[in-house]
Amino acid sequence: MGMTSLFTAVSGLQSAQASLYTTGHNMANHSVRGFTRQYVAQTTFQYRTIGRNNTGVLQIGLGTNMSGIRQIRDKFLDMRWREAAPQLHFWEVRFSTGQELDAIFGELEGQYRMQGVLRDLNAALHELLKDPTSIESRSNFIHFAGSFLDRAEDGARAMRAYQDELNNQVKSTVQRINQLITEIDNLNRRIAREEMGGSRANDFRDWRNNAMDELSTLIDIQYRADVRTGAYNIWTDGHTLLANGHKNMLGLRFSSPGSPFVEPVFSGQLETLRYDPTGRNATALFNWERLSHEETLRPRGELFGLLVSRGLSPVNHYNSPLPSAAELRPMVYARMVMNEVLAQRTIMQNLLNQIDSEGWGGNVGNRADFEADMAALNTFAAQIREFLDPNDPRDTMPTPPTLIGNPVTNAGGPAGDFVALLTGLNAAMTSAVTAMTGGLSSDADVASVRQAGRHRFDINHGVITKTQIQFDTMIHAIVNMFNTAMTGNFDPSNPLYDLGPPQNMHGVAAVPLFTRIRDGEGWTLGNLQLNPDLLGQDGPSRLALQFDDAVSGESDTRLIAWMIEQWSSPDLIQFNDWVSMSVDTFYRNFITEMAIGTNEAGSAFRGTIEEMNTLDQRRMQISAVSLEEEMSNMIRFQHAYNASARMINTIDSMLDRIINHMGRGG
Repeated sequence: MGMTSLFTAVSGLQSAQASLYTTGHNMANHSVRGFTRQYVAQTTFQYRTIGRNNTGVLQIGLGTNMSGIRQIRDKFLDMRWREAAPQLHFWEVRFSTGQELDAIFGELEGQYRMQGVLRDLNAALHELLKDPTSIESRSNFIHFAGSFLDRAEDGARAMRAYQDELNNQVKSTVQRINQLITEIDNLNRRIAREEMGGSRANDFRDWRNNAMDELSTLIDIQYRADVRTGAYNIWTDGHTLLANGHKNMLGLRFSSPGSPFVEPVFSGQLETLRYDPTGRNATALFNWERLSHEETLRPRGELFGLLVSRGLSPVNHYNSPLPSAAELRPMVYARMVMNEVLAQRTIMQNLLNQIDSEGWGGNVGNRADFEADMAALNTFAAQIREFLDPNDPRDTMPTPPTLIGNPVTNAGGPAGDFVALLTGLNAAMTSAVTAMTGGLSSDADVASVRQAGRHRFDINHGVITKTQIQFDTMIHAIVNMFNTAMTGNFDPSNPLYDLGPPQNMHGVAAVPLFTRIRDGEGWTLGNLQLNPDLLGQDGPSRLALQFDDAVSGESDTRLIAWMIEQWSSPDLIQFNDWVSMSVDTFYRNFITEMAIGTNEAGSAFRGTIEEMNTLDQRRMQISAVSLEEEMSNMIRFQHAYNASARMINTIDSMLDRIINHMGRGG
């Protein structure tokens, strides 16, 4: 046993000491969120050959080598967790919005239900039919008409207030995303500095992983670690957020004219940008025009969930029609045409393969012409995709190629079919270019197309905006029906039209049941009131219900009977792709659709929670600190430390005996 044994014991002592320190560090941080268990990575040092025997080389180990302190973490589980996190938080926002709407309308709980108010108003109308001249019945009807409008206004105000709350959350979420991007960038740099000497900045890596986890809940991210530096590069939906130390910061832009609503854009400015209908003052984080045509939205994190729930613009029944083909032109139409072009390109390729297999024959000449056509068509298709990107600033459409094919147009078989396809593709591409350049020739046209796409998104996918439009459509139909009846503004085909405008009990001509608060604005919630003329002491007698030919009670009921008939008419309320409906049917469908959306969001939310919990448990099993296990490790490492220390003491005693005692004996 020589000095080599001493070095071996020292390496064991140092290794056990580092393991004890690391174990203590684990135990001290076991309750810290996101802390990852660490361990000392050890390998054997070197071996010294001392001889050979008939079985091989005889070697002695020279101790243990510490290659570093490592984290116990599964990067694949991290990746799966961060893929599921955006879904969870999107559905959480969507579900909470549905619950809020359920509470606003009070159909599941509460006594101030819109359905009850509608039922009371209809019942008051039937009571009025029994005795139109009764002041009590008239007062009762006016009272329930006021309750109907108050309840509707309460619902509209609550939805607007909740939109404002979501809008504030959008602002704070964008701010937090920027903070996390900056934090990750700073940690990238700090980790690189700390690890230049070969050590591992594990605690900084934990902080960075925590930031990555939180960022993935707010926005759907993709990321990759730089092979050389280990720094994270991050992007989302094709947009770079962080790459090689360059941060692409988010800003805000007003999402509609005159509205406080904002949307995230890549601007990096502190102030909110003005609304720009062309979208050219900054690149939007989300492509609303493209998303408006998706049947089902892909969950993209909490920020996207907030925007979907809130919507892009304040809306009412005036916004209810979906954009027309003219409004959506050229982008939508051009996509349809180009989809057909690309589909036929696939047919062309298959046909070309068929011709290759069957032989070209003598009637068709140069195959290179067809290959050139395919190459030109592929290039043109790539240019079209770039041009159809709403964030592309170009105003000029790429010129379509002229597909030449082969001049022999009377060739039979598949080769002749190929030439015919070329002719059709030339026409289709010309149509596509005409559609796109004809509609995107000016900023006004670009703005019109963008606005139409954003409006389509609000109707198809906006949770509150779609609810607002439907609700305001129903209220407007009821208000318009009552005002039409009481002011005599009937369609000429209506039998009541010939009777002239209705009169009140004093023989004075019609007054409407509802009026506008501000004359310059539309008949929408927020601008409606019960006619003040009907609220005074003489108000009930001023309700216009009879015609000037009224000579009997029966004639006085005709107008009321017409309103009751209209209330139940299947043609009273119309909304987009819904069939025309009566009041009760429309409101029942309205509540049912809202409840179904909430239930679907709740089911998706609960399902994602289960998935996230499973992934989180698996991550914790690998990375979390177990105090029992660490205590066991500490005892084990303490024994190893003691063993190495005793070996050093033994060697020290032997050396002391050899050097001091044997030296004196000489």
